[in-house]
Amino acid sequence: MPPEYWSALAQLHSIEVQRLNGDSAPLRDEMRQVRSTVLEMEASTGARAEINSAGVAQQIQRRLPADDVLLSFHLGERQSFLWAIDRTRFRVYALPGKTDLALHAERFSDAVRTGARDDDSEGRRLYQELFGQLDPAFRDKPRWILALDEQLFHVPFAALVTGSSGGGPIYLAERHAIDLTTGALRLVAEHTPNWCDILSGRFLGVGDAIYNTADPRWKGTQNQRPSFPPWLASAATTAQRGPVLTRLPGTAAEVEACARAWNPQPGTATLLEGAAASPERLRSALHDQPSVIHIAAHFRQASAPLHYSMIALTLAGSSDPQWMGPLEITRSQIPPGLVVLSGCSSGGADALPASGLMGLTRAWLAAGARAVVASHWPTPDDRGVLFMDFYKHFRETPDAGPAVALRRAQLDMLRAGGWRSDPQYWATYFVNGDL
Repeated sequence: MPPEYWSALAQLHSIEVQRLNGDSAPLRDEMRQVRSTVLEMEASTGARAEINSAGVAQQIQRRLPADDVLLSFHLGERQSFLWAIDRTRFRVYALPGKTDLALHAERFSDAVRTGARDDDSEGRRLYQELFGQLDPAFRDKPRWILALDEQLFHVPFAALVTGSSGGGPIYLAERHAIDLTTGALRLVAEHTPNWCDILSGRFLGVGDAIYNTADPRWKGTQNQRPSFPPWLASAATTAQRGPVLTRLPGTAAEVEACARAWNPQPGTATLLEGAAASPERLRSALHDQPSVIHIAAHFRQASAPLHYSMIALTLAGSSDPQWMGPLEITRSQIPPGLVVLSGCSSGGADALPASGLMGLTRAWLAAGARAVVASHWPTPDDRGVLFMDFYKHFRETPDAGPAVALRRAQLDMLRAGGWRSDPQYWATYFVNGDL
């Protein structure tokens, strides 16, 4: 790429950081102009590969394991549709229009997020609207692969209510492992190796960054160096002063416990904590090709479209938090593996028609990750109890995939009792990825 491209990219990153601190119409206009420039230069670099859409259904059927069903949604103004496909069957079901589905999806999501008492009734209604017509052959498949559309990206599917037993609800997570795919075509675009072959590298954990100057670990500007790569250097000087973020002390224990759960052998993990939880150190560690990347941090969502989250890392020399966003991540190159984003609304972003969910999950997948675990809404700083179970299950049966491991961890929380058994805690997490 020409030098002008990297300058425009640095300018775009700087604008995005400024919008985290305060949005305005001039900033939005400037961002649109610079983004258009970046996209034009990227489009002019060469031809883009196309996927042959002929016989896509048959190609998907050949790729799908026997226990899987692909459920693909399209939301329309007057009528929506659900395509269901497994190895031997292909059906289309008519659903209500977008307005009704979006309203019920929002009510259900809000009820689960806030712990409202009516979340069970909202979960039953939305489950019936979306999946009530499914043939038993589809409904009984252990693993559901969901290709979503628009507002459905924000639904905590694991907490949908499929029925009742003993006076209590039966959640979708008790019946199925749920994997969100980036699209049906991605399932046939390329062959991916088994998870067991992918997970031979190191565990990389990032946690307990220094977020404010009151932190006793903060050493001031004398020991701080700019952590931006050369093509983003201008962002360090043009960004406005950022917010003061509170320390997350539990995240250090979280990444350490998760590293042990993944591999108890010493020397098998790289942990970046405190001053080391910086963009510069994270970029360097990514070059070592870790198999698992676990980031426990503050995530802050932009105040205006496209409303994606950015990762807050250790203070820069200016005593402002440093941010890593989708722009930089997308242009990284990481090995296929797993990325876990443990923090408040780490999967938050706008879902665009015909494009899907934008934001950090999309960015890590574009950078090379095979799957990303993220959250729909704010989560407590609880030392990663759910994720310790998640890594234990994933390590025991890696080729079952992260969606199965997450389901088992969610069921562990559900059956353990206490506040972690509430869907408000465990249903916020989801897996986004491909076969």
